[in-house]
Amino acid sequence: MGEKSIPIIALKCPKCNAEITYAPGEDDIKEINTVGIARVGFLHGDHVLLVCFDLTGFIRGAYILSPDKLASDMRVFYKNFRVLSYPRISLYDVEFAIVDLNKKMIDLRASNLQNRDVPSLMDYVESYRPLIKRSHRRVGIAGRGYSIYEHNNIVVVYNNVQPEMIEQIFSNLVVDDFDLMSLLLPIGYTRSSKLSRDSPDFKERLDLLIKANKIKIRAKKEFNAIRFARASIIALWPDLTEIFDSTVSYLNTRGNEGVTLVELISKYPNIDFDSFYEMLRELLKRDIIEMSIQ
Repeated sequence: MGEKSIPIIALKCPKCNAEITYAPGEDDIKEINTVGIARVGFLHGDHVLLVCFDLTGFIRGAYILSPDKLASDMRVFYKNFRVLSYPRISLYDVEFAIVDLNKKMIDLRASNLQNRDVPSLMDYVESYRPLIKRSHRRVGIAGRGYSIYEHNNIVVVYNNVQPEMIEQIFSNLVVDDFDLMSLLLPIGYTRSSKLSRDSPDFKERLDLLIKANKIKIRAKKEFNAIRFARASIIALWPDLTEIFDSTVSYLNTRGNEGVTLVELISKYPNIDFDSFYEMLRELLKRDIIEMSIQ
């Protein structure tokens, strides 16, 4: 028997009279089954309307809060866009906010922007969109300067990255399955790698990271073979002990389905990717894993 759907929630914000229509989904049902109610926040400029409802769609409560008072695990929306603010991701001094116009997603996790800054951010996206398709623009959001750029309905607001690097990455991204780490990982690698930027090795590895959400890794042998290889692998790359064990555990969990490269390293965004890639090549050479582009 399939999950029972929750009726559409419709109400008006008691502070600003904004009309809200919300279609509950699987996340709401899971939360209700766990804690009894679902909690969803709707950003309205300087305030948030927090709505609590049950499986019947009955509203158990509606409250006005400051955008800074929302719990980190709460689902938050601005108009018809889902807003992701947590968990925060820090990578060098790079700062990104992503607006995915296809998926209706605003991702603030790798930026210093907060929920309260979303209306200003979206005002710039709507105002500058005809211009940022052709060039990078400087804008001020929350009292700070950012650059803004769009490619294939993905808008990136960024700091401390050269525009040329943004264009290089976006020109190669698999946009249909884009995620934040697909942008952060190649930027981080460019900042950290000691290889020459003109070397074939650097270009190959940067390309892999740009396409990391499409690179699939699977185990070809039983996991005893991987564990047997552990001692010799760790002897070569002792600093990668934790991620090697995590890789083995993840492959074991996912079985024949395999894992994507971005899944493997997203938990370790500051990893020395040159060393990690050499470790993967060693496992490939021993025919213990296989790696392919989906």
